Amino acid sequence: MRVLVLGATGNLGSRLLPALIAHGHQTVAFVRTASKVPATISHKLTAIVTGDAKSQADIETALLEHNCDAVVNTAGYAATAPWGKSDLPEIFQATLNAAVEVRRVRKKPLRAWLLGGFGMLDTPNPQYTIFDYIRVKPEHRINLDKLLKVPQSDLIWSYLCPAVMQPLTAAPSYPPDPKISADNMLVTARTPPEWSSKFYGVPLIGGYLNVLSQARNYTTSLEDNADFIAKDLEKGMASEWAYKKVGVDYWKGDDQGKEGVFKRLEIVWGSSRGRGAVNRVEASSTSTLFATEDSPSPKPPPVTKRAGNRSSDASYRCALKMTFDPISYTYVPTVPRSKNTKSGCKTASKHVVTHNLLL
Repeated sequence: MRVLVLGATGNLGSRLLPALIAHGHQTVAFVRTASKVPATISHKLTAIVTGDAKSQADIETALLEHNCDAVVNTAGYAATAPWGKSDLPEIFQATLNAAVEVRRVRKKPLRAWLLGGFGMLDTPNPQYTIFDYIRVKPEHRINLDKLLKVPQSDLIWSYLCPAVMQPLTAAPSYPPDPKISADNMLVTARTPPEWSSKFYGVPLIGGYLNVLSQARNYTTSLEDNADFIAKDLEKGMASEWAYKKVGVDYWKGDDQGKEGVFKRLEIVWGSSRGRGAVNRVEASSTSTLFATEDSPSPKPPPVTKRAGNRSSDASYRCALKMTFDPISYTYVPTVPRSKNTKSGCKTASKHVVTHNLLL
């Protein structure tokens, strides 16, 4: 896609530029001062546009003149205090207005990623957001209300709601470090990843305890978030994150969790937990099956001997068939019924895994 990046010299924007280029996008940087774009990346950009992010006219002109398919707004910082004010609401409104006007001119909507705040995600009770319990950065609520009023036919938007984003390196680089990847993160729609309902049943103060006990545990990197946006834009207008609030985090299970572990499930055959049950997410095992984005079905690992003289290829023949539910982002694996004891299969069971993982 041809992508316009607002705030391209900021913390997230400067890391988004190399990520977009690495994912094959034609990238247009929208900045106040062109000289602030690092020389290491400037020559790889399709264009550098100077303008005011608070100006609908400037944004609209950049989108039309450079024939952009998408816009990502990383400009502006929300004021933390309830009484504070920043330029973010004005920037946000200008971006929405420009995108809708481009839709009117071209007769087709833009794809947009817009930056929100962690407080906009829902708690286990969808009537309340995290912001309802921790009232910081209220400008994000103002922006979300504006966004929800835009007809879906006018803009295909996604609203990224990270908590704290930290840099992995002092400055962005091109090409990005291979360790930087959207696959490092757990991603969910509407609620934060792995958000539990603990304390929710406590009368009167349960909701506050639920939020306060968990909200401080969500920190991701600027670089991984940038890669996530760039990777998603490869899907064009058909993203599963369209019209959704999006939460991000890292795996909180074991220490192996940042190396693509989220694509693998260990199968425990004939265990005390039930035949064919899924035990846990595991980084490497002879009984591990692999799924890829292009082919969500499990792939057989190399043939190796395992306990009970069963080989991993035999395990694969009676292995979990994995499907991906794009609404709840939940894996629903099933095991077919079989009496083929030679391959180690037994009476099948169905086991739903709700890790809220993203392939």
